[in-house]
Amino acid sequence: MADMAAMAATGGLNGGHIRRNSWGIQRSAGKPWGGAGEATGPSAPRVAVLFLAAGCGGRWDAGPLQERGSRSALGRRQGIRRRGLARRVLNQRQREAVEAPAGEHLVIAGAGTGKTTTLTERLAHLVNQGVRPEGIVLLTFTRIAAEEMTSRAEALVGHKMQGVRSGTFHGFSLNMLQKYKARLGLLSGFSVLNASDAEGIIAQKRRMLGLNGREVEFPSAGRLATLFSRSANTGVSLQLLCEQWQHSRHTDGILAVWEEYEAEKRRSNYLDFDDLLVRCHLLFEKDEVVRQLEAGACEHLLVDEYQDTSPVQDSIVKHLSSVNGNVMVVGDDAQSIYGFRGASVENIRKFEDSCHSKMILADNYRSTQQILDLANALLSRSTEHFRKELRSEICGDLPQLMSFRSDFTESQWVAAKIKELHQEGVPLKNMAVLYRMNQRSRELEAQLLQQGLEYRRYGGHRFATQSHVKDLMAVISVALNPLDVVHWKRILRLFAGVGEVTARQVVNSVKTNDRHELDPQRWAKKKFYPDLVALQKLLSSLRQESDPRTCVRYACEWYAPFLRDLSNAGEREKDLETLEDCAASCDSLLDMASKMQIEDPFPANGKREKQEDSLTLSTVHSAKGLEWDVVFIMGADDDFRPFSRFDSEELRRLIYVAITRAKHSLYLTKSRGPLTRLLEDIPDLEGLVDMHEEC
Repeated sequence: MADMAAMAATGGLNGGHIRRNSWGIQRSAGKPWGGAGEATGPSAPRVAVLFLAAGCGGRWDAGPLQERGSRSALGRRQGIRRRGLARRVLNQRQREAVEAPAGEHLVIAGAGTGKTTTLTERLAHLVNQGVRPEGIVLLTFTRIAAEEMTSRAEALVGHKMQGVRSGTFHGFSLNMLQKYKARLGLLSGFSVLNASDAEGIIAQKRRMLGLNGREVEFPSAGRLATLFSRSANTGVSLQLLCEQWQHSRHTDGILAVWEEYEAEKRRSNYLDFDDLLVRCHLLFEKDEVVRQLEAGACEHLLVDEYQDTSPVQDSIVKHLSSVNGNVMVVGDDAQSIYGFRGASVENIRKFEDSCHSKMILADNYRSTQQILDLANALLSRSTEHFRKELRSEICGDLPQLMSFRSDFTESQWVAAKIKELHQEGVPLKNMAVLYRMNQRSRELEAQLLQQGLEYRRYGGHRFATQSHVKDLMAVISVALNPLDVVHWKRILRLFAGVGEVTARQVVNSVKTNDRHELDPQRWAKKKFYPDLVALQKLLSSLRQESDPRTCVRYACEWYAPFLRDLSNAGEREKDLETLEDCAASCDSLLDMASKMQIEDPFPANGKREKQEDSLTLSTVHSAKGLEWDVVFIMGADDDFRPFSRFDSEELRRLIYVAITRAKHSLYLTKSRGPLTRLLEDIPDLEGLVDMHEEC
């Protein structure tokens, strides 16, 4: 402990204090993350704790897909009113979780059972019981969830919530790496590769090694990126994964691409998303001083959606709770559907072995009992989950199971039914069509257009992935990390006369320069020389200017000539104005770059949620956590069959998640042969759904 105190006193821990702005809670130079000591000197970094939340107030607002209606049943339920919490009613099980004593607790929260309310009340309860806000850490998977819970809790207890540390696993890990970069041997200003940039580097290395021809039948860059990520998150070797994923004959080539990818990250001072988690895990695993300090400062740890954690994230949770031992994990093993990303449902199951108590929330406030009866029956066929029966006081019609002769007639009927419901007064935004694979929506989209129905397919271009935004962020990334090859090349290709070879030459000249600066004079006779001069002038200004909004304004002025050559220049210019507003809420350019690198703060077009009346089309994976009055599940046949390497139990959970998105009306449709076995095997299915054959 003496070592830790000395480090904190001298600023060796690169600490920072917490403040709130429109993005959420952030850290800047001052009190350290753990609250023990102060960082001193000009080198103390200003680092953002990244939030995955954009909602506020007392309403659950999980992004542009979700629309919630009133819950009259809430007021009718028997429950316990918490003193000092206006209009807040908790049922018995929720209250037990909220007021649980110190220790390790597991909360199994079934779909629609008030998980968010329970975590919110737990946060408020801890603060009201005198726990230091700085000693509370909430880890989530989305910005939406983190800010929603902290905003709700703040509405309950006011300023006492100031200082609670809330964010995502990736945001927390990035903070730890920036805070302890000297101990980790990381260079300042490292860049975080987003998924598309990481895949681009992998594709480049694949081509360089001659493994990109069709005749080679080598795994695609996207497939390789998934393999590398799975290995990093689970600790399973690439060799074993190659065997499991039937790539054994390509093992040597896959390992060669991975080695080149890792070498490129080292040369260019990059970390990818998986590196953030793995290095944070290794920091706690191997540096006892850091682990003791951070775990000691974490008096109470709350973890949301624990069923979606990977082995690496599970390790981070264990390390953070290793000193005080106060941790509450909340989740539902029946909704674990991200195994393909490295999530392990075993984490939440094994937690039961060591926890002090297990509480099951089964009172559903979302769906009718008829919908829940089908969900319960589906789950009853599994022997690998915590036993629970969801129950509701809301009554409705039986779910409808429709059979069709073709995809065309299936899509035609779904579109016509949606139009009929809309004409009867159901807003389009209160309806959704879910499917397992995006291909299922193609025929439906044509039918919706014919019917004149507005819709949007979830998964379109996000704000941070639009080309003009990526161009601006590339300049900022290079200003912070001059070894960033990917973003150097993106910038240089804006200039007329610069191709792959010339861009590589310019980048190499920067990397071999002692000061890692651009020297335009080397290309004084080239037609792109004026562009290089303007770029170098901009980079110098960005490195000298401390105000992030001013930096973005400089970058926008430099980019203006290139913007004019793009289609929809006016709309794109508005996006860049949004980017400038974003910068105004940040402590530094590094804060801003960190936020944009980890997760897009805005939906498409740079706007926060727009209340347009449009139908939602979405994969089930993208719809998790959301709800609609009316839900159509298409492809309840061949689409929902286990693939090779796809866990049939996870597929059962995927159908369960789809069913429990519906509040009042549920339609299941099929057109490609018999009903999926996972539904067909349900006892007394005929009594749980209304069946309509050969529509």
